[in-house]
Amino acid sequence: MTNKIHHVAQGLFDVYTNFLWGLFSGVLAMSISMVLVDRESLLIGALFLTWIILFFFVAKLLLPKKRKLSYIASKEYSTLKGVSVDIVTNASSVRQFVGQGREIEHVKRHTEISRLADIRSWWYGELMRFVYMVMNHSITILSLV
Repeated sequence: MTNKIHHVAQGLFDVYTNFLWGLFSGVLAMSISMVLVDRESLLIGALFLTWIILFFFVAKLLLPKKRKLSYIASKEYSTLKGVSVDIVTNASSVRQFVGQGREIEHVKRHTEISRLADIRSWWYGELMRFVYMVMNHSITILSLV
């Protein structure tokens, strides 16, 4: 129990520090970029600001589904770990009562569920990266025109 509490506390601390430093550096870089772009061309600055607003809007639309898919994948992985530990701890009784075939099928089923959940989460993450890449290239092309 103590180990679980430690992992939760460490995870919360990591999220806090990563979010704080990630947000700070991102806002700082965006501010400096905005000042430099505005000094060069007001039209490019407006385009850059519009792109940033659009980027946040698209992220707000895509992230809830990614969060849900990641949660499901994590939950299924935890279930698979629980099933595996349960079988290992009950190995002698499984052999004694000839439940080995049923237990193997149980693990196979949970492995497949976990694998599919992980694949769905991964594909959606790749889709998000593709959308962000298209947005990045479109702003580059628009700024060159």
